[in-house]
Amino acid sequence: PRLRKQAKVYRHVYRGEVWYVVQDMASGRFLRLNRIAYSIAAMLDGMRSVNELWELACLRFGEDAPSQDEVIQLLSQLHQANVLATDETPDLNDLEVRSRQSIKNKFKQYLANPLALRFPLIDPDGLLGALVGWVPARALPVIFLLWLGLFICGASLALLHWDALVKDISSLAFSSRYVFLMFFAFPLIKIIHEFGHGLAIKLFGGQCHEMGVMFLVLMPVPYVDATHSLSFETRWRRMIVGAAGMMAELAVATIALWMWTWTQPGIFKAFLHEIVLIAAV
Repeated sequence: PRLRKQAKVYRHVYRGEVWYVVQDMASGRFLRLNRIAYSIAAMLDGMRSVNELWELACLRFGEDAPSQDEVIQLLSQLHQANVLATDETPDLNDLEVRSRQSIKNKFKQYLANPLALRFPLIDPDGLLGALVGWVPARALPVIFLLWLGLFICGASLALLHWDALVKDISSLAFSSRYVFLMFFAFPLIKIIHEFGHGLAIKLFGGQCHEMGVMFLVLMPVPYVDATHSLSFETRWRRMIVGAAGMMAELAVATIALWMWTWTQPGIFKAFLHEIVLIAAV
């Protein structure tokens, strides 16, 4: 056996322990291996037999060496992740079974969680790449400082107008007008939220090939597939991708709050107040 050319490996450190993430570049699927499992996977050069691999592992790791069953299980996981090749003729029946099983598993996920149905719609990678193409890497700290300044301004505005913001908030938030406005404000804010994740991935050189709608308790909410952030070797980048949606929402909340301070009472002011509640609180 050997690893396919489309298999790409990333070295990560989780809580002081080294792990290796193997990605199938064709499908985007990931498999995480510990140090010993990756040492065996790294010896898959198409020349050594499985028995030779196991004997080498026993010599290298001694009492910590995996058993024969564990080696076979590792090879099975690599096979399921589509990153393992052998000198055997590909089993077309096996490929067909795996394809049907993948479709069946997705269908089972839908049945198991009917209140969070996902429907992919577009590939946003090109659009996101165009949006971040003009941003040089050295500008990232400046962008963060600008966001931090905006957030501080928003927090200051909230403190200055705190009484007006929270006055009768419990009765307002559950009034018919606010509930009606929420159906417009919530999806809009979540689109910005998901674009925040996608833009962060592209800023760090990743890929984002799926965007769609998820019906979360029957409420249509946009989503993006941000799993490519698993390939980022720097944990801070993975953390920023995870936080980017909330960072985008806080920026929107600050702008909405600033507009709310000088808008006359009415439906638009109520809409801005709704945005502040959803995006900030």
